[in-house]
Amino acid sequence: MKVGKKVTFLVVAIVAIAVVLFSQGSMRIAAAQASKLKDILNLDPNAQQAKAEVQTDLSNSKKIEQKQADKNVDAIAKVKQLISKAEKEYLTEGWLHMSSSTKAFSTAQQTFPDGSPIPTEWTTETWILLDKHGDAIKAVTIQDTGDPRLMQISVYENGAWTNTSLGMTNEPEKYHPTLDGGLLDTASTYKDIVKFSTEASVVNGQNTFVFTTEENLNTPVSQGNNKQIYGNAVKYYFAESSGLLVQIENYNINSEGALEISQRILMNVTEKVTEPPADILAYFTK
Repeated sequence: MKVGKKVTFLVVAIVAIAVVLFSQGSMRIAAAQASKLKDILNLDPNAQQAKAEVQTDLSNSKKIEQKQADKNVDAIAKVKQLISKAEKEYLTEGWLHMSSSTKAFSTAQQTFPDGSPIPTEWTTETWILLDKHGDAIKAVTIQDTGDPRLMQISVYENGAWTNTSLGMTNEPEKYHPTLDGGLLDTASTYKDIVKFSTEASVVNGQNTFVFTTEENLNTPVSQGNNKQIYGNAVKYYFAESSGLLVQIENYNINSEGALEISQRILMNVTEKVTEPPADILAYFTK
């Protein structure tokens, strides 16, 4: 199972494909600062850009049993109850600021088409102006790997996302931010193959509820380095007190059924602000 979403972000996608093989988690990463990134990614500016689509071929995914499906219903209800606490406070009219740090784990260094090493760590900053319905009026997302050539910026304005450096604009679409990291979308779309489980944990001193989604494959797939993957899992950590997402961890499942971490996203900040800094507002045309 692979999940694609309509986003403007050129997903340092090569990172997602080469370093992290998982189906349930999705990364929204803005796309690119300098024209040098075109060369690094070996992009043809005249080539038609393919639209991201949700792939629904689940023939290699094991179906869950009815008993597990019933457990999923209870777990999802708990997720919705918890997330609603955060949505009532943060998906309100005005500016929302979110910041996260991502680390991708790999035993072998991967490279871009030009031979440059693919970064395995980056930070993402997002500012969103919401209307009273929780829909975005405008937004900007900046991903920083520490290499100025790879800094990525995407701007949402006039109903569409624009890749500011590559000059690519998506078709207009409503952007309604969520605070669940894509968990509920996964639960709905892949309800026949995903197992839900819950547990308690502590992250950075915060008591959290952990919701794990797990998909198992009928036939293992190769990760590209002769390593076989028998499934994948994603752990979503939500703060017990606020309902905010604290951390996401993506795992591959090995031949022994053990989880091997492939990526971790730590949410650093989720806050309402009066207004973004002037350099952020400068990305908008009005």
